[in-house]
Amino acid sequence: MRDVKEVFSALKENLDQMMANLQDGVMLFTSDFNVVLVSASAERFIGMPRGEMLGRRPPEIFSPDSRLGTAILHAFAEHHAA
Repeated sequence: MRDVKEVFSALKENLDQMMANLQDGVMLFTSDFNVVLVSASAERFIGMPRGEMLGRRPPEIFSPDSRLGTAILHAFAEHHAA
């Protein structure tokens, strides 16, 4: 079990480093639309700390008052969770 935890920890560290250095804005959502990963670029673009976005759903992050927010919220509304 210890080996599994070490491997998982190493993978998480590598993924966190990759997301921090990625120049593109990337957000990963679960099938029920909860944020599980946010790149540093997305964090800067959205203007909300990554820690505040994790576990939240799109309407808690994106404003329908902006063009981007409207487009993203519409896209999520059209694709319901399984």
